[in-house]
Amino acid sequence: MALETHIRILLGALTNASIPEAPDPHVIRTFEQRFTDAREVDRLLKGSTTFQNGDRSALQSIRNLRVQIAMEPASNIAIAVSRVEERSLRLIFSTVHSFGLPEWRPDLIGGTPTSLYNGALESIALWTFEQAATSFAYTHLSPNLRYIQDTALIQKLYRNFVWSYLRGLVLREQKEQGSVSRALQENKAYKSRSEVRKAKLSIPKLYSDY
Repeated sequence: MALETHIRILLGALTNASIPEAPDPHVIRTFEQRFTDAREVDRLLKGSTTFQNGDRSALQSIRNLRVQIAMEPASNIAIAVSRVEERSLRLIFSTVHSFGLPEWRPDLIGGTPTSLYNGALESIALWTFEQAATSFAYTHLSPNLRYIQDTALIQKLYRNFVWSYLRGLVLREQKEQGSVSRALQENKAYKSRSEVRKAKLSIPKLYSDY
């Protein structure tokens, strides 16, 4: 739950029906011109100590996130995000912007998980998650901190959520616009009917048959 919440913060996707936006192709080209090797990404990511100071772009990203939270008062995801402290949010968004990226937008359709661009976004997500989680940003979600530095496990969870679940949403929506939202509403209606049915079955008989 903590890793999923972290990814949703990066995306600004605060409901289960939120569809990740595609990145601007110009942003990808510019990024790949600036960084030609994954090691360059890693050096910048782990060698700088300025991310925590924040910048104007990061502060604007935080303001935008707060607006989205206010627009989704009933969303459990939005509620979880609202409890993450400002300092951790600054770290997250300052790190993204330090790479010249206006937003954290994986290329789920045109790219692969191991492309330079998508690989960099994965590294950014996992590094900022580790920093935020070990700073107790997600204490309210009760993460097991013993596994935070298990890179193989966290990477597996990340790729499953991003490249299976989120990519699946994008493909479904691409095939039929509005289908994700409709499916969510239908699922809610089904669960509601099931709960009513269970409640009725649990009511004991008041009369016996003669």
